[in-house]
Amino acid sequence: MDAREQLRRYLEQRREMGESELVLDGLSVEEAMRVLGAGPTGPGGSADWRAALQQAGAQPVSPAEPPPALRTAAPDPAPEKAPVKWPPPAGLVVGSSSRDLFGGKAPAFGSLADLAAAVAACTKCGLHKGAKNPVPGEGNPDADFMCVGEAPGATEDETGRP
Repeated sequence: MDAREQLRRYLEQRREMGESELVLDGLSVEEAMRVLGAGPTGPGGSADWRAALQQAGAQPVSPAEPPPALRTAAPDPAPEKAPVKWPPPAGLVVGSSSRDLFGGKAPAFGSLADLAAAVAACTKCGLHKGAKNPVPGEGNPDADFMCVGEAPGATEDETGRP
């Protein structure tokens, strides 16, 4: 088997392994062409690379079209922001000074099942309109210690579990 056939088989093997690049580290163009049989055989000779490619059977490629001109105009200016009034006008109220969550005392629940039933029936805010499953919690219903986390997210609502 000659060197060209060995090189061809090696390159085919590398391509089958998923490689798409070949780095000829430390090999000059003349040496690579000589290995392929397309370059000069004697030392010190230099071959025209175009002629070597033609001898190897490479087809000429027409040049690519240049990319369309990029837009260089400045972007539209941002709209002016309204001036901020400071201090805010009197009478502005954010929230409430009340400590009652829903305007009354929270009921006492005797069990986790009672809490789950109350959560499922609750309509005191708009969350019940889009909720699919109540997520009251899970774990030992008679535990002495309880951790309360954030409101249920989309995954919890789908599964009904925290």
